[in-house]
Amino acid sequence: MQHHPARPALEAQPQPQLRPVRPEDRAAMRRFVQALSPASRGLRFHGGVKADSDMLLSHLTQADGQRHIAFVAVLACDDGELIVGEARVVRGSAGEPAEFAMAVADAWQGRGLARELLRRLLAAAAEAGIEAVVGEVLAHNGRMGGFMQREGFVAAGITGAGVQRWQRTLVAPQPRPAGWLARLGNPFGLGRALRAA
Repeated sequence: MQHHPARPALEAQPQPQLRPVRPEDRAAMRRFVQALSPASRGLRFHGGVKADSDMLLSHLTQADGQRHIAFVAVLACDDGELIVGEARVVRGSAGEPAEFAMAVADAWQGRGLARELLRRLLAAAAEAGIEAVVGEVLAHNGRMGGFMQREGFVAAGITGAGVQRWQRTLVAPQPRPAGWLARLGNPFGLGRALRAA
C-alpha cells in the first residue's frame, strides 16, 4: 500500500502556526527533513544528513527553552501536524555567541515564513538573556545572505570552509517600571487576574 503525505485539513488556517518544538514532534520532524529537496537540505545542514538519524532528530526536537530555543511552523493536517519550517538558537560556550539555524519547506520558501520564524525566535532568545547570535551560511548561498542582511545581521568573516558568518546583537526586552498597571487605571481588574494566575 502506498503512503501519501499528510494533507492540511480543510479547516486549517492558511498560515502556519508558530510554536516551540516538542519532543513528540520527532516523527513530524523526520518527515520534514526527508521532504526537503537535496539542495535545501544541503544548505541547511552544510552536507548530507540522514533524516532518520536518532542523534539528528533528538537535537531537532529536544529544546529546553533556555540553552536551546527552537520553534516550528506547523499546519493542521488530517493525521496530526505537518512541520513546514524550523528555527533554533543554541547557546555557545562562555564568551561565544549563540548559534542560529533554520530551514523552511521548499513550497513555503519566499512567502515570509522565514522572517516570521526568525523574529519569533530572536525575541525568545533575547527574553532568555542571549546577547548575540551568529548564523553560518554557505558563501555561495546569496539568497540567504541577503535575507540575513535585511534582518539586521552583519557579515563577520568567511571561514576556510567557504562559510560566511553573520552576526546580530540582540536587545533584551525592557522591564516595565514598577506601578505601571496602577497608572493605567486598571479598568479590567487585570492585577487581580494576574495574581490569581
